[in-house]
Amino acid sequence: MKEAKNSDRNAVKELVFKVKDGDDSAFAELCELYSPMISSMTRSFSESFRQYGAEAEDVNQEALVAFYNSVLSFDSDKDFITFGLYAKICVKNRLISYSRKLKKNHGDYREYSDKKMHSSQRIFEIPDDFDNVLSEYELRVFDLYSKGMSYRQIAASLQKSEKSIDNAIFRIRSKIRRI
Repeated sequence: MKEAKNSDRNAVKELVFKVKDGDDSAFAELCELYSPMISSMTRSFSESFRQYGAEAEDVNQEALVAFYNSVLSFDSDKDFITFGLYAKICVKNRLISYSRKLKKNHGDYREYSDKKMHSSQRIFEIPDDFDNVLSEYELRVFDLYSKGMSYRQIAASLQKSEKSIDNAIFRIRSKIRRI
């Protein structure tokens, strides 16, 4: 039994390494493997978010971003924590931060930025194949958004309207869902 657990743990570590090397199919495998955890956490938070104007898909996107960040920041050399536990903590913390932001802004979830990201987490990185999927403008918006900037800050930085940024984020999320 212990050998099977070690084998599973090693397989997950190998997938994490592949994702860090840019293997999108490895990330898809990890998502499939951990989809019950992600779905469970998304469901548990979605109902409370709805009262603040957030859709279930928004909550799911936040969970997936947190999951991706957890893959990138996971230190597989540390044997005292499994990837699954680490990912669950990262997703939960991001959803809690998202919840607090929604409550603070009374439903204006467009202004969300994850300023309380765990210090060991790296900023969300754009996979190489996004260059082919997103326009140059969408890539710039996505880069700033993934660094925790609010819609207002992105709009000021790019000298565009907040509505333009909102539309770009909507298109980006739609494209990510298709990938």
